[in-house]
Amino acid sequence: MDEKKWDPARGAFVPLTREPPPARRFTAAELRSCDGTEGKPIYVAIDGIVFDVTPEARLYGPRGSYGMLAGRDASSALATNSMAAEVIAAGRRAAYSSVERERLAKWQDTFRVKYEKVGVLAGAADARL
Repeated sequence: MDEKKWDPARGAFVPLTREPPPARRFTAAELRSCDGTEGKPIYVAIDGIVFDVTPEARLYGPRGSYGMLAGRDASSALATNSMAAEVIAAGRRAAYSSVERERLAKWQDTFRVKYEKVGVLAGAADARL
């Protein structure tokens, strides 16, 4: 049931709107701890935005096919289509080619649709929620 409040100016009940909670700022260490182990949530950052991918634990959990991205900034891995350990460890780079930037934007759009945004990665000055 949708919550409503009385709006005297309109003389009617209107839907109650709530402000979204402020974006949490994650350090790299805080993000790293959100890897799905020991019942923790699973978060993945893309281009400075942190997403909760816990609903897809079968993919991003410790034994999932994308488990290596859990608790990490996956920007470089997704931009380059590489799951090499050194690419994943690189996290987010300062610059990407136009093809990589486009690929990364598509991944971010996909994550925005599928997963809840839970914050931003500290140091990601241009991250937008």
